[in-house]
Amino acid sequence: MRLTFNHHPCHHQRLSYRHQHDVLSNIKFQSRYSSQAFNSQSDLQESDQNQRLPHPNSGRSATMTRSSNVTFETISDLYKSKTPITMLTAHDFQSARLLAMSSYTSSQKSNQNQTSKRSLPNGVDFCLCGDSLAMVSLGYTSTNELSLEEFTYHLKAVRRGLDSVLQPPPIQTNENPYHYRMPLLVADLPFGTFEGQNPDRGLRTALRLVSEARIDAVKIEGGLEQIPLIKILKQYGIPVIGHLGLQPQRIAGQGGMKVQGSKEIESARNIIKTAIELESSGVVGIVLEAIPEKLSIEIQKKLSIFTIGIGAGPSVDGQVLVTSDLLGSLDSIKPRFIMDHPSNGYHVSNLNPRWDLELQIIHEYINQTRSKRFPNPNGQHSYKMNSSVFNQLQSEGWT
Repeated sequence: MRLTFNHHPCHHQRLSYRHQHDVLSNIKFQSRYSSQAFNSQSDLQESDQNQRLPHPNSGRSATMTRSSNVTFETISDLYKSKTPITMLTAHDFQSARLLAMSSYTSSQKSNQNQTSKRSLPNGVDFCLCGDSLAMVSLGYTSTNELSLEEFTYHLKAVRRGLDSVLQPPPIQTNENPYHYRMPLLVADLPFGTFEGQNPDRGLRTALRLVSEARIDAVKIEGGLEQIPLIKILKQYGIPVIGHLGLQPQRIAGQGGMKVQGSKEIESARNIIKTAIELESSGVVGIVLEAIPEKLSIEIQKKLSIFTIGIGAGPSVDGQVLVTSDLLGSLDSIKPRFIMDHPSNGYHVSNLNPRWDLELQIIHEYINQTRSKRFPNPNGQHSYKMNSSVFNQLQSEGWT
């Protein structure tokens, strides 16, 4: 998932349980599901493991980190409390570890936060391994060139990166244990691995990703044609996040990398209608990419599930960005919806200045999103809708 409008670059300690599934021609798939996504208590209960381990930098013992897990009940609580949800992408071990590290807090700081009137969660809620890695990390010209084998290889590295925060933080200045929130790991279903009238193909793909990379949910681009697959994945206990608006896997049919639903009434009407149908089919949330803010507002009014926007304005329930766009590590033109951050506004003080800088930028993204300062309410990061299209939506009763 990526948008530039000039080219398209868009366990912690956990329990597992096994399911056997008979799919086409008596083929058996054994899948080990992460309990994180389904355990409503895991975000509320810290790991009781608090061991003394050798610290890699200090040459002495250090307190083991304590963990809490983001679950879909956590997401539901954020949604109900109108606390913006945060999502960023990771394509390898290092980027995933960076996202996981963004939630580190000392126990002393954690206790201080609990005494405040309303503390906002640290870290990202979702780590998305999307097929944007095809262009961002592998140099392909399209996300559609990414094979399932390549994607699985990267996805497993992302899982290892998230799990790596079991180790003590690289720099620890006191004896207070460190706490972290493990984000939910969401994976795209790559192009060509789930399409077709028979949903069994998509089921096999999802089961493989759950089994080999221990993902917590899948994200699927598409519309009404994906409803049979969404329903069968729900039956197998795999949460599904929909993806509407600009869909990089279908840019040829959408007329290129452009805002959707802004100038054509049929497009705007179809996005609203499809969002309603996807919720009815069982998706837990929907990503809205490159649609006008007015349209995202109308979609939100009709849904009781969370919406996460990328170029969809500040009124959605959460935000997602491609991490390399946020960090400015690509030589492409910065998309309109990327958060601004001052080049000289950060203070690098440790032995890994690049890591420190990137972590501060991610912290700033989380803080600005949680506090509803990003996207900017004045429309700086949003797209406008043709007034005649919006008026027609109103006359048809879609608003």
